[in-house]
Amino acid sequence: MIAEAQSEGMQAMKSGVDISTIVLSFGIAVYLAIALDNLALDAFKLSNEVIRTAALATAILVAALLAIEFFGGKFRKIR
Repeated sequence: MIAEAQSEGMQAMKSGVDISTIVLSFGIAVYLAIALDNLALDAFKLSNEVIRTAALATAILVAALLAIEFFGGKFRKIR
C-alpha cells in the first residue's frame, strides 16, 4: 500500500509543472521587475527610456535562450 502511494506520488511529480508554480513564478517576476524599476529610477537616476531599452534587451536574450533550450533538444533527437 505504501509502495502504491509512493509510486502514485512519483507519477504526479513527473506529470509537469503545476499551475500554482507558474502563477507564483509570475508574481515573483512582476514584484522583482517593479523593485528593479524603482531602484533604477531612484538610486541610479536612469531615465525611463534607458530602463525600457535594457528591459527589452534582457527580454530578447531570455527568449533566445529559452528557444535554444526548447528547440535544441528537439533537433538533437532528430539526428
